[in-house]
Amino acid sequence: MKNIKVGVIGCGIISNIHLDAIKKNKNAKLIVVCDKIIERAKIAANKYQCEYTDQVSDLLSLDLDVIHILTPHYTHYEIAKVVLESGKNCLLEKPMTINTQDALDLIKISDGNKNQKLGIVFQNRLNTTSQEIKNIIDNKTYGALKGIKASVTWLRDKDYYSHDDWRGKWATEGGGVLINQAIHTLDLIQWFGGEIDTISGSYGTYVLNDYIEVEDTATMIINFKNNSRGLLFATNNHATNSPIEIELVFEQGVLTLSDSKLYMKLNNQLKLLCEDNSGTGSKAYWGLGHEMLINNFYDSIINNENKYINAREAAQTIEILEKFYKYANQNLKIKIENTKEWSV
Repeated sequence: MKNIKVGVIGCGIISNIHLDAIKKNKNAKLIVVCDKIIERAKIAANKYQCEYTDQVSDLLSLDLDVIHILTPHYTHYEIAKVVLESGKNCLLEKPMTINTQDALDLIKISDGNKNQKLGIVFQNRLNTTSQEIKNIIDNKTYGALKGIKASVTWLRDKDYYSHDDWRGKWATEGGGVLINQAIHTLDLIQWFGGEIDTISGSYGTYVLNDYIEVEDTATMIINFKNNSRGLLFATNNHATNSPIEIELVFEQGVLTLSDSKLYMKLNNQLKLLCEDNSGTGSKAYWGLGHEMLINNFYDSIINNENKYINAREAAQTIEILEKFYKYANQNLKIKIENTKEWSV
């Protein structure tokens, strides 16, 4: 079987999760890591036994099969663009970009090379509970889906925003709690609910308004074309990072995802359907699907398969976010397109 040669750009907070998964994959070999802060790259290289650099161009000239991009949000488009134009496969952390036009451009570049793959990291789709929910929806096990409610209540304080100067600014982070913390839950809502008709809602900055530009709290209402409705509440002002909670109401019962366990309430009886594998460490609340997502992406490269989350799917969430930030707080119903059908 082919040995996947891997490079990683960005050695910040999320990098260890990717690097651990690469190290564990028997078909992958980590060649080089890159970070503009050379000391970060050196530390990662020493830990994972590979080369390091502070220049993206160094990776473009190497014989690599895939490059992971784990850099600040505002850099995603430019780095992914040159990686794709170099002919390499690309695995891009969320958010794909911070505006829809850049997402469209990356899709166009990727589509131009039919053997090239552009994967987006929405790892929570691969959780056991998420897969079970999707199967129940697709099979109409409990009738039609009537509505979805989700909450993300986490903590991001001044220390978090002071760690990296790009955080907390519209131009570089692209937003706050929605685009950075709640984006995975928003992706699940639109994946579960189907094609979206309109969105509405509000957002604001209520705790760190003298320290950051972007929102720390948001409420979004999503109206699906099948007449069901989604509700999302997200805040970074909680006292801790609580597990994400999702409730799905069906014609014949209610599914509840709480503390990584999925329950069905049917005829006033509560039954545990499944649960996600236990996570460890301070970031377990992020979700546990990174390793599986990375393995699937590598398998897709080796076997020329499509078992990964592609850019056209991920672009839907970028459109939702961009339009919400532009038109929310105006008591408007904001129209959403179906990006899966976009022609670029």
